[in-house]
Amino acid sequence: MAFNDIFTVLKKSKLPSDEEIEKIPGFMFCKYLGGHNITIFPANEFNMYYKEIPLTVQYKLIKQIFAGKGIYPKMIKKNPKDDSLNNICKHFKISKERAKEYITYLSDKEIKEINEIYKIPKN
Repeated sequence: MAFNDIFTVLKKSKLPSDEEIEKIPGFMFCKYLGGHNITIFPANEFNMYYKEIPLTVQYKLIKQIFAGKGIYPKMIKKNPKDDSLNNICKHFKISKERAKEYITYLSDKEIKEINEIYKIPKN
């Protein structure tokens, strides 16, 4: 439920209980708020003062100020190149720094083949 509560902060929906809010990882809350140019400033403040400002206060403050204003931050997605680098590290048994060099010499076809080897099967 904690991750769903992150997304309700900017909606005019019911306020979760304090116990539910406390289950939200603080860094994910700030990461979510950092996805929009209007909410990034409070996210930066929360990052600086995360020990002094309880998460329930942060959540309720953002909800009171921004809820229902049509602000929809995007979650920052993982870069697919990171998966390729990790797969190259596994495949050649090398460090990430060395893999960054390797990736410049490998063709797209070779990278795709390596990624297919280490692809996680979907159930």
